[in-house]
Amino acid sequence: VLQDTLLKSSNADSESVDMVSSNLLADKSNNSELLTNRFEPYNDYNRLLMDQIEELRTEIEDLKSAHSKEMSDFSNSLKSFEQSTKLSAYVFGDYFAFVPNANNGVENEHGFWIRRIYFTVDNDMTESVSARIRFEMEQEGSFPNDGSKMSPVIKDMYLNVRTGSTKIYLGISPTPAFEQIENVWGYRFVEKTPLDLQKLASSRDLGVSVKGQLDSRGFFKYHAMIGNGSSNKSETNTGKSVMSSFSVNPGKKFMVELFGAYSSETGLYDSYTLQSFAAYKTDGYRIGLQFSHVEQTAVDGMVTVYNLFSGFTAFGLSEKWNAFLRADIMFQPNPNGNKISYLPVRNDKASNLFIAGVDYNPIGNLFFSPNIELITYDFENISNVTAVPRFTFYLKF
Repeated sequence: VLQDTLLKSSNADSESVDMVSSNLLADKSNNSELLTNRFEPYNDYNRLLMDQIEELRTEIEDLKSAHSKEMSDFSNSLKSFEQSTKLSAYVFGDYFAFVPNANNGVENEHGFWIRRIYFTVDNDMTESVSARIRFEMEQEGSFPNDGSKMSPVIKDMYLNVRTGSTKIYLGISPTPAFEQIENVWGYRFVEKTPLDLQKLASSRDLGVSVKGQLDSRGFFKYHAMIGNGSSNKSETNTGKSVMSSFSVNPGKKFMVELFGAYSSETGLYDSYTLQSFAAYKTDGYRIGLQFSHVEQTAVDGMVTVYNLFSGFTAFGLSEKWNAFLRADIMFQPNPNGNKISYLPVRNDKASNLFIAGVDYNPIGNLFFSPNIELITYDFENISNVTAVPRFTFYLKF
């Protein structure tokens, strides 16, 4: 009986164990399925997040590649700009004094002034097309000085198209009036050329000009221009300007130039200009002679004539020292004489201007020039002289 009892008990325990084991296995399966169902959304999110991270990695690599290409393109563009573009500038001014007998109430005055600042950008767009823009800072230089600040203007702004030996300029560019004279004179930082100084012609105009030579050796050269006739200022009238120069250059040392111009100032006057210029230059010496005739016919028929003669010379004294002399003779009074910048000139008498000085080049493109300008009105009355001693500096870079 005991044995049967024990056997039954053992069988019962075995069945209990099997039941418990089965229940545990069922619970484990249910829990595993429950956990799987519970974490499945997170697994989907993780997979989505990993996909997005991989997409971001791909985009970052693409951005790196594009940025590298852009930097390479920018670097190439910068190199191309550096190779095709030239930046330059120059500035000049003086320490000045007006001795007694000066006009316009400036006797015994003295001080410093900067007469001009230029900043130029030249760009070679192609082998045959280039462009220039030049900014100028200037003051009126009037008397008495109102203390006005320097103001910026556009001096040059043109497109230059070259074909063979011919150059075509579109925009604000130098006129044929005295470009050659200024080049031979070589001392623009000391004083303007005569027609420019007397305000009888402009150094710039807005229009179209053609410059070139008629033969392969450059024996015959020309420069023609059609413009507004209002310098680099804007205008809205019908008056225009036509001007041209023709030069003969038999050699590198000698040249002769003839210049003619017609300009119409609507409602004011018509102006005719004839000019001749001859120059001889070597490495250490140059001389120039100029005669100009300007005739202005007002709307009422009144004719005003201006005749001007100028001669100058410049020569080397040593490796770093040079000297220059110049004389301008006006045969008639200039009504705009009192508007000449930085010089107290009368407008009711014919004036004469004499310039003498030296220039010293200590280093590079730095120049110093002690010089003096004398203004006279009557050769017989030597006391009627205005003297303007100056110490001029000129720097270009």
